[in-house]
Amino acid sequence: MTFQISKFVGAICSAMLIASASSCTESDPDYVPILRFNETTVPVDQWIPFAIKLPLNSPRSTAWGFKTPDGRIVVEPDFDSVFKLGENCFAVQSSEQWYVFDENATLINRQGYGRILPFKDGLAWVGLPTGRFGWLWGIIDTT
Repeated sequence: MTFQISKFVGAICSAMLIASASSCTESDPDYVPILRFNETTVPVDQWIPFAIKLPLNSPRSTAWGFKTPDGRIVVEPDFDSVFKLGENCFAVQSSEQWYVFDENATLINRQGYGRILPFKDGLAWVGLPTGRFGWLWGIIDTT
């Protein structure tokens, strides 16, 4: 399966309709989250998101990952949030940006997105904040 990120089409949605997100706090433009992944034959759509509590001196209170229905950890809990996108893809949130991976933990997008919607028919909408007034939306195309 090959993935292609389409060019942003320039459609801007109102910030009143979609909650705002701040830019990635990492200064390196090549920043990519490190994913600790344990191979499994269980399909992504059966993975279960789970969280662990972090120590009080940690910058966040919980860390999220994925496990199988029988309790085996697939994606170690290192992220602000996790999300199953459908069509054997999942997303992790790190430094307020979303990154998309396939079922083999291959990174699909090098640029983090402020918003991402589930895949349907090989397409997923992704959004970048444009500042004060809205979002710039594009599409991840897996077809």
